Amino acid sequence: MEWALERRWTQAGDIGWPMLNAPMAKETRTGHVEVGEATFDCGPEAAWLFASPATRRWVAAYHGAQPAPLTLTVPGGRVDIEAMGIGTIVWHNGQVTVEAIGLRGEPTVSHT
Repeated sequence: MEWALERRWTQAGDIGWPMLNAPMAKETRTGHVEVGEATFDCGPEAAWLFASPATRRWVAAYHGAQPAPLTLTVPGGRVDIEAMGIGTIVWHNGQVTVEAIGLRGEPTVSHT
């Protein structure tokens, strides 16, 4: 047996797909995501943020249609990016990895 969900709706119309919302990860379409003490800002676009303070790892993902400026702030530091397209930023024990299309400029990492 095999099936695929093609549409979700109520009497009011299509309801779309639910956003990720868990204690360790959240997703928004506003361009601002907060999980615990971490924040991710990327303009009014789709994004999600995963936080694992116990392992000192934070992962932010941007899914906007156009490259945008981004800022990931975590306990212990911050990453600023002039602009990037779809991609991820990983902060793990102060080490930062960025994988994205259309990356402009070098990511600026500051430790506090």
